[in-house]
Amino acid sequence: MYSIGKAASLRGTSVKTIRYYSKIKLLEPSFIHNVTGDRYYSYKELEKLQYILVLNLFYRFSTKLLLLKRRPINDYSLFRCPAPYTIHSRC
Repeated sequence: MYSIGKAASLRGTSVKTIRYYSKIKLLEPSFIHNVTGDRYYSYKELEKLQYILVLNLFYRFSTKLLLLKRRPINDYSLFRCPAPYTIHSRC
């Protein structure tokens, strides 16, 4: 069993993200301590969390690809610096 902080660090995400997934009933903890309310996750839940994170990453990536696909071939506005910028500023 892993605490919520340990589970977050093992999967490279934040505690806030795990709490959000728990709130929307996407990822339920294996055990909740009666007195303190601490959440504990088993290895099975960590695997499910990794699956959710990969799907989320894939969704964001595919959405950006769709945005690029819908633009004209010479429109590079997604790659430009946000205004205002100067010659010496970096993106």
